[in-house]
Amino acid sequence: LRFWDVRAGGRAVATVALTDENINVAWSPDGAQVAVGNRDDVFAFVDAKTHKVTRTTAKFPYQVNDASWNRAGDVFYLTTADGFAEALRFPSLAPMHRMKGHTSSVYAMALDPARDRVAFGGADAMVSVWDTHECVCVGVVARLQAPVRAVSFSHDGAFLAAAGDDDAVDVADAATFARVASAPVRGGSVSSMRWSPTHHVLAFAGEGGGGGSAGSVAL
Repeated sequence: LRFWDVRAGGRAVATVALTDENINVAWSPDGAQVAVGNRDDVFAFVDAKTHKVTRTTAKFPYQVNDASWNRAGDVFYLTTADGFAEALRFPSLAPMHRMKGHTSSVYAMALDPARDRVAFGGADAMVSVWDTHECVCVGVVARLQAPVRAVSFSHDGAFLAAAGDDDAVDVADAATFARVASAPVRGGSVSSMRWSPTHHVLAFAGEGGGGGSAGSVAL
């Protein structure tokens, strides 16, 4: 795990040696720690100031694809290859709720910045949106035809974008889930996507297609 100071010209300020190949990373909402998950489904929690590993979990009994804290920092979400998302109480990591909304791997998640909701995207080409208090599904986007690998809410919670192996990014009204826009993907797949923190501008990146666009970022 490397920490970078973006003001220092792209220089790594700390390197933390971990135990296996890492596949996901998440900041706590207060910026105090970082969670790093590896291919053995084990998480290490690293203090962001001291750069020391403060805790390592046991191996989870399911394959973990992604992880994120909620906005309050008292719930830790995991998406799995078994078609569900797990909500764990933090810091105890005791199981709270299991959200079963997909028939196969859940690849991606995004927190709604305006409401207490979380969205999940899966290999079944579905996006499910859940109320985080009641842990009930409040909406579904079922228009995509291929696995969904990235989901993102706009800064004001007005829009929900979803993308993956389809040839376009689907942008939905986050209240009605009706499509409001579609942005073409020029070949390849989208693996990462985020809205601007202040404007209705969406950035997405992935494999790209031909014509020199491989590895590109689109706005």
